[in-house]
Amino acid sequence: VEIDPVAELYLFAAARAQVVARVILPALQAGETVICDRYVDSSVAYQGYGLGIDPAQVWAINRWATRGLVPDLTLLFDCAPEVARRRHARPTDRIEGRDDAFHRRVRDGYLELARTHADRYVVIDAQQPPERVAEAVRAAVRQRLGAALDHRKAGGTGEAGRGRGAG
Repeated sequence: VEIDPVAELYLFAAARAQVVARVILPALQAGETVICDRYVDSSVAYQGYGLGIDPAQVWAINRWATRGLVPDLTLLFDCAPEVARRRHARPTDRIEGRDDAFHRRVRDGYLELARTHADRYVVIDAQQPPERVAEAVRAAVRQRLGAALDHRKAGGTGEAGRGRGAG
């Protein structure tokens, strides 16, 4: 049974609200660095751009669900949908099994988010060899969060950048 796009949006927002309340906020309050896969931008890209729900509505729902927490750093591993599909060694799930047009809209949405929020985004060419992708990740983390992480090691306040973690 196909899930209605609005229902899918709310299901992801509900799951995200639970993770923020029970995992992310307590970790940030304890001074920890949080690394999270598939945060709000994923819903904006997938349910917004991919499924055609107004991205502003997706933002509003998720801003409420996450209590306004926004990552200090967002890494976008950019790869053409055709290349990503060829790389899948496992069977696709309901979302990854959607057609190429859907995945092109999602990619375009992510790239638009990266342009709109360039202050927190680093786009990494995920079509390059894995060791180059890994080095790009290390460089982005050092450049964007290095000072905040060094401050924490020295006994600082525990806030990474603006104190909101990485997504």
